[in-house]
Amino acid sequence: MRLAAAVMLPFLALPALAQAPDPIAPEVLALFPRGEESCYAARAGQPKPGQTLTDFYLYRLFDPNPVAEQVDFTREEAIAFDKLTGNGSWTTVMARFSDAPHVYTQVVSCSVWESIAGKVTCGVDCDGGYFALSKTAQGADMSFPPDSGGLSLNASCGEPEDDGPDRWMKPEEAGGGLVMERAPLQVCVAAEDQVRKGYKGDPVSLRERIAEQGWTCLKRSYDKAHLAKHPDQQVATMALAIKGPVKVDKSPDSYNNTSLAVEVSFKLRDGTIKTNAGTCWASDYEFGCEGSFRLRRHDASSAFLAAGDYDDPEGGEPVMLGTKLGTDDLLFRLDATASADCRID
Repeated sequence: MRLAAAVMLPFLALPALAQAPDPIAPEVLALFPRGEESCYAARAGQPKPGQTLTDFYLYRLFDPNPVAEQVDFTREEAIAFDKLTGNGSWTTVMARFSDAPHVYTQVVSCSVWESIAGKVTCGVDCDGGYFALSKTAQGADMSFPPDSGGLSLNASCGEPEDDGPDRWMKPEEAGGGLVMERAPLQVCVAAEDQVRKGYKGDPVSLRERIAEQGWTCLKRSYDKAHLAKHPDQQVATMALAIKGPVKVDKSPDSYNNTSLAVEVSFKLRDGTIKTNAGTCWASDYEFGCEGSFRLRRHDASSAFLAAGDYDDPEGGEPVMLGTKLGTDDLLFRLDATASADCRID
């Protein structure tokens, strides 16, 4: 189940969902019935000129992802929640291309637009592109309306979903459109399994490491020799104190909200120390944190801190805690300990 990545951005809690009127158009429900799993698949035969897309899947599955950072609904909870008015308009995309070994994914919301009569449009908010579906006896025909431009993959509103590369799928890469056939669920279960295996980090989540190994501090200091080899690194010491276990907030009318309270500090070459206490929210395989940084798993003794936001200006100079850092300050591998002292002197 990949609902959280689709409909919730870091730092934003979902509002209570209205019970009436039903916001989901009948045309959408005909393709993706509320509370039911579905699977549509297209495999390219003889490619058209410029077509690199080889496999394309649309599916709705309700099994939770056990290695994600967020704590998903159980299967039963997900089905019950999806049956609530307003929850059944999402579907997951999985795509493969002949010019790349990667698995690409996205979660889109579907609706009916007056400007595109007779079709269901599925896309990503924040101008992440969209495609259109027309229901057929065998499944659905997929096409790209003239103003679509394509679809964002492995990214939502410009923010990568995991550690894989993102991609903008152009209409010509899909041959302008595809014939989607309704397929057995196990076909899309196998596709989703490829998506999950596409994450090549530690299979154990940060929340599990924190709970099972008692991690309370992630920290690393860099000596003069290291800094001399990395002249564009401004951070001399980075530390993150973990303020208790991961918290899971559950509500009857919104998705689970998995969060972590932290205090992050870093010391610059000139001795300046910046500190901020805040909250990190889980989404797929990382935590997005107040102060403009992300936490990602690495291994049994360390974790990654990625500085800056995805929408920072180009040039590789991240801004964290309101401070512009250097081009060598993008990613920090921090050593994990159960020490109560995570201060920077």
